[in-house]
Amino acid sequence: KAAQATKQKNANIFIAIRSNGEIWIDKQQVDVERISAKIESLLAEQPTEVVILQADKEAKHGVVVKVMDQIKATGDNLRISIAGDQ
Repeated sequence: KAAQATKQKNANIFIAIRSNGEIWIDKQQVDVERISAKIESLLAEQPTEVVILQADKEAKHGVVVKVMDQIKATGDNLRISIAGDQ
């Protein structure tokens, strides 16, 4: 049961958008069209309600919007938290 409890523990999904348009999820580069599928895969392994989105200040707004649309496309009612630069 301890293993099940550990698996059910929420771990947020972290998405980073770099200034050059690269998108990284869970330390893997992902094409914008594959974000929804990658999130679904991560949710199957580790359920969560929050996606943390960190975009470089030089990242194009269009890429950020596409990423947010892909997050919403999962249909899992995920909350998006925007992380600021530190």
